[in-house]
Amino acid sequence: MSGNGAHAMWPIDASNDEPTTKLFERCLKALKAKFGDQVVSIDEAVFNAARIWKLYGTVAVKGDALDDRPHRRAFIEHRPLELVNLEREQLETLAAMAPVERTYSAPGNGVHREALDVGEAFKARGWYLRPLRDGKHAVRCPWASEHSGESGLTETAIFEPREAGGAWGFDCRHQHCASRRIREVYALLRPLDPRPRESASPGGDESNASAGAAINVATIGEILAVEPAALMTKFIVEPWVPSGGFTILTAKSGTGKGKLAQALCLARASGGTWLGVAVQPGPALFWSAEQGKREDFRVTQALCRGLGLTEPSQFKHYFGVIYDPTMKLSAPRMLAEVLALARAHPELMIVIDSLRRAFVGEDTGSDGADDFYSSVISPLRAVGATVIVLGHPPKTSGQQRRIDDENMVRGSGDFIAQLDSLLVLRPVDRTRHDPHTETIVTRLKHPKARGSGEAPPHLVTMHVTHDRTPLVAFELTAKITSTDDTTAAEVAGAVKAAAALFEDRKRLSRKAVLETLQATALGRPACEAALTKLVDLGVIRGPLGPRDRQKGERGHWFAFIKPLPADPEAGREGEDDTDDL
Repeated sequence: MSGNGAHAMWPIDASNDEPTTKLFERCLKALKAKFGDQVVSIDEAVFNAARIWKLYGTVAVKGDALDDRPHRRAFIEHRPLELVNLEREQLETLAAMAPVERTYSAPGNGVHREALDVGEAFKARGWYLRPLRDGKHAVRCPWASEHSGESGLTETAIFEPREAGGAWGFDCRHQHCASRRIREVYALLRPLDPRPRESASPGGDESNASAGAAINVATIGEILAVEPAALMTKFIVEPWVPSGGFTILTAKSGTGKGKLAQALCLARASGGTWLGVAVQPGPALFWSAEQGKREDFRVTQALCRGLGLTEPSQFKHYFGVIYDPTMKLSAPRMLAEVLALARAHPELMIVIDSLRRAFVGEDTGSDGADDFYSSVISPLRAVGATVIVLGHPPKTSGQQRRIDDENMVRGSGDFIAQLDSLLVLRPVDRTRHDPHTETIVTRLKHPKARGSGEAPPHLVTMHVTHDRTPLVAFELTAKITSTDDTTAAEVAGAVKAAAALFEDRKRLSRKAVLETLQATALGRPACEAALTKLVDLGVIRGPLGPRDRQKGERGHWFAFIKPLPADPEAGREGEDDTDDL
């Protein structure tokens, strides 16, 4: 065990040269293709010989020790009695199983060949660290927020072109970025760079790679002849969801984005409202690869009960759910089925749950963004469909606990560049009133809009009602919120979360409380305010003085005294009255 994961090691007697390095690289790619999934991650970046390895018996202390990722000791779990070298032929056999990589034209080719100084672009964004040597520059990785930690100054570098007009180079040694190339950097820095061109087929006929693909060209006369009114953005929900556009609704798992999106589908098909906002009536489809049939049906029924929709006759337009799909949305058979529905129901709104299950490939790479756009988004938009995709935020690491709204989409910068609208949902508060009712409060923000202004933030409240039977009702309401409203709601949620944390742990440091709460997407100011409020309410005491701290407790520590009152304000008033007596 490595301390942060697991090592599997085999001895080999081979030269440290470029062919051997390439061989190891292909072997790791083959292992990732065979065994990598959402649970198991194969580090394909460790193919070169210049690697610092764990000394077994020592503690791995890279990054901060967190409750869900503590520092652990590296140790040998199993060792055979005899070590046998792997033969090169065995490695060649494994390497042959690696996926065939596509090749692309140089990033600067095509209609956007104007020079881009990547070094200056990195400096302008605050990503540049310092020059190294031989045209190499140390930089901060554009995707550093998705790394699991940092490995030093030279972990990420850019390389000046070898010749005038040539392309820059990019290399990040972190596992997450093992497959990233300069194409992704160009796409991030200059989103209008041309899309990848498939390399020529083995037979030399490039037409096979783009057979049937239309090339759309318009003259200036044709462009000016279009009525301006026809080019204005139309909306399904103004200004949240543009009609015929590509929207992503992103949130951490368990926040309720799926229910919010299903409620929008039902409102569109029934001619109702969504969060109190008018919805353009029309057909809707929910493509669900996350929940399963039982949960899809249960949530749809619960939302219908909350909306008072009990009969199919109440739906003015088509609504359907594709559940438990056995193939990706980008698979030819599945896409053909969805396109057929889009043609049968003009202006179909399609919600895709979720991005990472919609296509073959990694949602974190530029290639994945290109594939998704060309294989899914473009065909659907070509038949007049509106596409809403449910996404997930990048993983946080190190000291980072909260991600800015505009960066809340996991994946390549290409996904952001393609969006017409970005919606971000964050948890605020959750209250169980009794065994049968609870309310869940979230904040919906609109950090990116194309063709319209951004919508003001909304506090969204979902009322969940159980009626002692299998029936459940979900009712969604919302109001436009000010900063003060949002802050008050966030503090209330942080108070409850912190109180539950202290009741379970009894003694906690200020740092541990803040890190745990911020990991649930609560803002730091709200977390700080929650600690102060709990002290005021007498739920905890602290910061503890030197005499009250136990051995090993350093810094600001707090101790649990009593549970949080059902009504915190009433609890504080009661304490004040007691003090007066």
